[in-house]
Amino acid sequence: MDALEARLKVLFAEDEPPARDAAFAARVAEAAARRRLRADLAWLALACGAAAAALFVFAPVLAPAVEVLARELAPVAAGLVLAAAATALVTGRFGLGLGLRS
Repeated sequence: MDALEARLKVLFAEDEPPARDAAFAARVAEAAARRRLRADLAWLALACGAAAAALFVFAPVLAPAVEVLARELAPVAAGLVLAAAATALVTGRFGLGLGLRS
């Protein structure tokens, strides 16, 4: 009887499911990552909405300061744009660090 039981045990062991299902684990991990992504996006949307509402409320107060800064910093901004364009032309890198390559 022991030999028969051992043989049956070997035959049944071939039909057993694997101890760990990699595809199932990957699906569970993906679902958890998607839930975290949705939660992060919801918080980011809430923060952006709050910032937009605050800017809308404080726009009348901030407008004069922005106008003065824009007038004063326009030459600096133009110089930075020209420097960035020259650097891009010389180095051949047009992606600005965004992973974009020409």
